[in-house]
Amino acid sequence: GITILKLNNSLFDEEKDDIFDKLYKLYNKAQEILFLKNNDYGNAWMEMRPLSYIEIILMKIYRIKNMESKYIENKNNIIDNLIDIINYSILY
Repeated sequence: GITILKLNNSLFDEEKDDIFDKLYKLYNKAQEILFLKNNDYGNAWMEMRPLSYIEIILMKIYRIKNMESKYIENKNNIIDNLIDIINYSILY
């Protein structure tokens, strides 16, 4: 969560929000995305074997690592992948 806070200041009011408010907003955004994806894909996550979540998280980490070299171009994609990691961690 802290990494996303450092990457995406637009979600927060720097002068008013403390770290707990920022994390609360971030996790609410992650939850909103999880609900939207569940509407799109249904309960497919219920059919996955537990280690599949770890494999997907590792794939997301590898993807982020590859995008780092062009950080400016990929900033939003990196944030999206980090939020996906939060959500897969919750599902796991």
